Amino acid sequence: MTGTLFARMVDDGFIDIDTPISAYVGDLPNPHWEQLTPRQLASHTAGIVGYEENRDLIGVYGAMRLQGSHDNVAEGLEYFDDTELLYKPGTDFYYSSFDVNLLSFVLQEAGGESFQDLMQERVLRPLGLESPLPDAPHPDRAEFYHIQEGQAQRWREVDLSMKLASGGFMATPSDLAQVGVAWLDDEFISLETRR
Repeated sequence: MTGTLFARMVDDGFIDIDTPISAYVGDLPNPHWEQLTPRQLASHTAGIVGYEENRDLIGVYGAMRLQGSHDNVAEGLEYFDDTELLYKPGTDFYYSSFDVNLLSFVLQEAGGESFQDLMQERVLRPLGLESPLPDAPHPDRAEFYHIQEGQAQRWREVDLSMKLASGGFMATPSDLAQVGVAWLDDEFISLETRR
């Protein structure tokens, strides 16, 4: 979903994939992020840590706790903003949800509206989708579980708003399929941007 919003904002000229993110964000909380580009964040080549490598002690605790509610994607940066990069940006690949979280903040700053409003206006509404929505209690939602003594056990309630852009949306399969089909529509996302 975040990739779809990113593509739409590229097409509309709000953001350039190879311009350093410091051009869109006035004050980044980590100086190592200043020369990162949206392309590097979206392709997981920025060198951002994952959960396992995160040395931001407050962030590690908060990311494991998954209890604090966040209204703004900027708040989710506190979970990893006190860490070094894993490698020189653009030289390697490492999947990290934190890449996508930082990208959502850059999109929010470039678009001048909240990430949620941008998603609604540029992706969900044009496609006529009821979901995806920020994860919330819902009678049809899959529940979190963990394995204990070889058995799947229901896990506690969690709040995914700290990582809205990288796993905090809840959607129906048909709406996700509709987003996938929209990627093939040149009117929705240009061929150049898809490439």
